[in-house]
Amino acid sequence: MTSISRRNLLRAGVAGGVAGLAGGAPAFSSAGSRPVLTHGVQSGDPLGGSAVLWSRADRPGRLWVHVSKRPDFRGARVLRGPVVTPDTDFTGKLTVRGLPSGERLYYRVRAESLERTACSTRPTARSRPRCRRSTSGTTTR
Repeated sequence: MTSISRRNLLRAGVAGGVAGLAGGAPAFSSAGSRPVLTHGVQSGDPLGGSAVLWSRADRPGRLWVHVSKRPDFRGARVLRGPVVTPDTDFTGKLTVRGLPSGERLYYRVRAESLERTACSTRPTARSRPRCRRSTSGTTTR
């Protein structure tokens, strides 16, 4: 078993602290890379041929929505969503129109960085909204 002296442990801690201060942000920081959807994806107002999807990111970005009849999203409709900024509290919503009534649909939202368009989040939520409303006003699935 190898033992570490308190002196060597202290030296390593000081060296690590100095290196961290000299380099600015830690190497594992993802700041500036891509927005993260902090509240998942929400859906609402499913009507005969439309529904509203919204999400919130942790920094400015553009939302992109994928809607598909298939769970693997093959052949999905890709819709350009709004830009989210501090003015919108990083929240954006999109009314998706032209949906088939009464069918099970899958959707996902990703956020793309405004600075680096190649960076985007992976989908964080998939749900199956039905595009109809019950007589009681609650969403049926």
